[in-house]
Amino acid sequence: MIQIVAKDIKNLLKEKTILAVVLLIFFIASFATIISLGFLILYNPESVGMQTSVKVAVVGKNMDFGIKYDSLDRAMEDFYNRKVDAIVVFHGNRTVDVILPKDEAITLRAVSYLRDKFLEYEDKVRRSIGIYKPEFKVYNLELKEVKVPRRISSSYEFIYSILIPIVVLTVALVCASLLIDIISEEYERKTIYIFLSAPTSIREIILAKISVSLLLLIFLTILWMSAFYIRGIEIKNPHIVFLLSLAIGVIFISLSVLIVSAFLDRNRSQLLFSIVSISIITVSFVFPEMPSGTIARVCADGYFNYGEILGYTIISTLTFIFSLMLSERLLKNLL
Repeated sequence: MIQIVAKDIKNLLKEKTILAVVLLIFFIASFATIISLGFLILYNPESVGMQTSVKVAVVGKNMDFGIKYDSLDRAMEDFYNRKVDAIVVFHGNRTVDVILPKDEAITLRAVSYLRDKFLEYEDKVRRSIGIYKPEFKVYNLELKEVKVPRRISSSYEFIYSILIPIVVLTVALVCASLLIDIISEEYERKTIYIFLSAPTSIREIILAKISVSLLLLIFLTILWMSAFYIRGIEIKNPHIVFLLSLAIGVIFISLSVLIVSAFLDRNRSQLLFSIVSISIITVSFVFPEMPSGTIARVCADGYFNYGEILGYTIISTLTFIFSLMLSERLLKNLL
């Protein structure tokens, strides 16, 4: 088993994929701020101090943030001709409709722009009827006022809620995908029969292959965490983040070994694994309890409980045991 692991590690060192992943990790860590700034300039330029060029048509009331239209039909005509980016329709003093385009970038900019304008309008209306918003001031130990931002930095939010989860999931996918290549290659070259002719069981072969993938997972996880730390992006709760990253990686590795054991064909196995993985990743960004949300909350020192981490650990352990047993049975039938 040790000889198999040593052979596969030696082959992995020749893989260009590993070098590409290492370079990608350092690229993301080195330019995380620039990447986040680029996305923010595209989707929310006001968050980085840039003026937003959003043209808003206003129907039903005179507002200082838009172009006044006498009818909705005229506003819709200019909207379809792309002369205005959004339409705000006032129905009296109680109801407001907002019409937005299908273009995602314009929609996000318009939403950001209108949100601030509506907040200003709300404050203006409150003051006009004598309702004033209480003002809070924060002071440090030297009794100097500290300016507190109204909301979390968009760059901070992008790095922790999108960039870091993407890196964690990418590392897990790469390790799992390489495991498919390692196992299918042994079958295609018929070298697996050489191992079986020696006093080596199918379970030992599977464990050896998984061990190589796990060692790669540990190495890449330490690498990306170190790269972010060197670039000044603090990873809170590093021991928990490390454990959580390994748990997520083990789930994907277990899935890949199960798929390749069923087909023993690289192309079909990679195709099915890609489809399943993309589905899992898509869902993981929907709910905060899913992997992406959990990673973001733990990295940013947000709210989380140890039950979540324990849950991922248990799920990954059970998935690993199940996939190992089922893969052994499938390979025995195929070989």
